[in-house]
Amino acid sequence: MPDLCTIETRHTDRSTVVRLIGEIDASNAALIDGELRAIAKAARNVLIVDLNELEYVDSAGIATLERTTNDLQCRIAISRAATVYQTLHVVGFNEGHELYDSVGEALS
Repeated sequence: MPDLCTIETRHTDRSTVVRLIGEIDASNAALIDGELRAIAKAARNVLIVDLNELEYVDSAGIATLERTTNDLQCRIAISRAATVYQTLHVVGFNEGHELYDSVGEALS
């Protein structure tokens, strides 16, 4: 089975940016959770999870993002034009978390 979600990580002096590309669903949510936690251990100062290239997220993926955001105190970058923005908005994800339109905004 091909990977549904690619994780790209970029480190700078003051942050670690994790970009999720593809899909998070019940088949890979636990793996994504584990990967994000491992990345967070090595993160520099601010951990930003960029969801702008995420194409699909189901309830298991949303639960993973909820736990990750709460447990790791990461910042979520997602623009209103992103594919999964409306899904996260409908389930109220934005009510409990500050969402940033871009990685640059999350850093400021």
